[in-house]
Amino acid sequence: MANCYLCNKILTIENDHGEHIFQQALGGTLIKTGILCESCGNRLGKQIDVPFVEIFKNYISRLPINFDRKSKNKTFTEEGDIFIPELNRVFKFRINKNNFLPICVDAFVHDGKLIILYPKGMPEKNLEGLKKDRMKYFGIENSKNVIVIRDFNKYSENIYAIPFNLKNIPYKQGMAKIAIGFAIANGVKPEELECVLDFDNHKILQEIPLLPYMPWDFINGAIEEVRFSSNDLRYLCHQIKLFNLENRLFCYVEIFGTFQCYILLSEKYNGKGINQSYMQPIFQLKREELSFLPRYKYLLLYKHLLPEDEKLEYTENTLKKINNATRKQPNELDLDEYYSDLLSSVIINLELVNSEQGKSLIQYDDLKLFYENNFELINDSKVEIYRRLCFLSSNPHEIKTDCYWDVLYQLQNECKDSVYNYNSRKMKKLENMIKIIQEDKEHFQVWDTEY
Repeated sequence: MANCYLCNKILTIENDHGEHIFQQALGGTLIKTGILCESCGNRLGKQIDVPFVEIFKNYISRLPINFDRKSKNKTFTEEGDIFIPELNRVFKFRINKNNFLPICVDAFVHDGKLIILYPKGMPEKNLEGLKKDRMKYFGIENSKNVIVIRDFNKYSENIYAIPFNLKNIPYKQGMAKIAIGFAIANGVKPEELECVLDFDNHKILQEIPLLPYMPWDFINGAIEEVRFSSNDLRYLCHQIKLFNLENRLFCYVEIFGTFQCYILLSEKYNGKGINQSYMQPIFQLKREELSFLPRYKYLLLYKHLLPEDEKLEYTENTLKKINNATRKQPNELDLDEYYSDLLSSVIINLELVNSEQGKSLIQYDDLKLFYENNFELINDSKVEIYRRLCFLSSNPHEIKTDCYWDVLYQLQNECKDSVYNYNSRKMKKLENMIKIIQEDKEHFQVWDTEY
């Protein structure tokens, strides 16, 4: 019999909350019992889930997320910061659909040019009057020296989004809640989660030891480059991985393929070795149903969908039961298979980069540039890289478990520009994937059940 991890109340059929590991509003479909009581689940929903989901409202509003229950998916906006090197300045932006708009009207002079921020959607008739007024105010005589910025779309490489701000408590607590739920569901005791959970005072801590993910070695960098280059819709999935390195217990969490972090759950973990993972698309997977009963020997392939003690009869009723079971299969993808595919691409490109003819066969320019930029490293560490790739190819569940917490923490402090640039690319990739979903309905049909 399980207890609520927050208040320690014994859970029953009547009071078990049925916890969504990934928040339902984010498209989370994995539900586990034995996690929280109804009272604590509702309290955490208001205190943590609501502000956490608010961070992602712009993406939720533009993605055809599968919700377990009907929900009005309103159009929201999200605000953040953008650094424009050409102007050496940070601006506030608001996302509206696919546009990154200035948050307000503004004007200033930079290198002898008048820069006017005038968001799209504002009255066109007022723009000329504003230009004349600002030119007079700043003493700009030639209109060629006036630059009007209606949106920041062309500068989107330099976006630094709100969720990556480590002072964002709702983000850190929301990620921690996902990690805690997954850990409890996999047999970890609440008292073993001292880094994120105040067990005595029945609350999730505010100061969460969270580290944004950054690929610090060649192989992880190559994997992410394949993900940046490909338009595989699996990119938009949620991922979670729970693992321990001796007495330290970690959880890797990834939302929309973009918001990635490690969370340190415990430094006193004494349980058995653990390496559990889960991956789900944010859309309901399309399941192929049988339109007719196949020959009996082929029908045996579907027996696993029926209860173990049920006899497989060659009837229309069996067809109906198989199709019902098919529709009810978990909305889950094989994370190991996903990373096996990525590793295969890394290995193939590693072989191709050794010759000029091979380089031309690398499908994407950015991917080719990554291998060219790392050419010396590849040559100097080829044996070690291949040894590691060989190990990971046979053990894809070990991807993301090389979390050298103290080293990574130090590197992130020393290499803030690298973290900034990586996160900015992640944001741009997410925007590109959203555009694919919105424009390529036929591509999306593979995933959508509403066809």
